[in-house]
Amino acid sequence: MRVTKKKLSNDQAELYVSPFMNTLRAAEYLLLSPKTLEKMRWHGNGPRYRKHAAIVVYHVDDLKTWSASTQRNSTSE
Repeated sequence: MRVTKKKLSNDQAELYVSPFMNTLRAAEYLLLSPKTLEKMRWHGNGPRYRKHAAIVVYHVDDLKTWSASTQRNSTSE
């Protein structure tokens, strides 16, 4: 996620956290390598993503949903 400062009318700085991450940041968030995340995107078995112009981005809610969907109770599942 990207943190930027937002300018307010009274010159106070407010932090704004973007809910979108590029592939590198999303991979770090999921504890995966960027290459693994790219392969998962190519095969269609990774988290949902969006394209903003030519840039692939992941929304933090989609990463959380995908991660929860991979939860297992035992190694036999």
